Amino acid sequence: MAKKVDIAIRLKRFFTEGGPAECWEWQGYISPDGYARVNMGNGKLKLAHRLVYEIMVGPIPEGMFICHHCDNPKCMNYRSHLFIGTNGDNMRDASQKGRVRNGGLRGSRLSQSKLNEQIVSEILKSSESHISLGRKFGVDISTIWKVRNRRTWNHVKVEEEGYPNR
Repeated sequence: MAKKVDIAIRLKRFFTEGGPAECWEWQGYISPDGYARVNMGNGKLKLAHRLVYEIMVGPIPEGMFICHHCDNPKCMNYRSHLFIGTNGDNMRDASQKGRVRNGGLRGSRLSQSKLNEQIVSEILKSSESHISLGRKFGVDISTIWKVRNRRTWNHVKVEEEGYPNR
């Protein structure tokens, strides 16, 4: 418990609590992506808003995000601006507020997309190499890797024997 109190005191040196509607902006290190980060002393940086939430509110379930109602990544207002959510919750919140690139469009609905859902389905079912598929569809092998590892186009469902909803 003493360690938690020590960390809370240390963290509160970097922001000033205000009213519930106000953003309590982090005055410490801000990374190039705009998020406040805390050096944990072992060479690792931790997102400040997550650490503040853990210390001041409670544990964050594994795989969950700490989102900002205020859309301010520097905000530490754990009382009314930070909330636990899934990645989907975070993306819906961003889309509703108009913060998603491409207006929330994905897949073949993006004008710059070289692939479409049918091609992606074919890629997912194929046993051909990344190189072969990249040449076939005119994309880089990293694009094929991202499709196969569900980093992109994960909305495309493929039902095949041994690979249900892959």
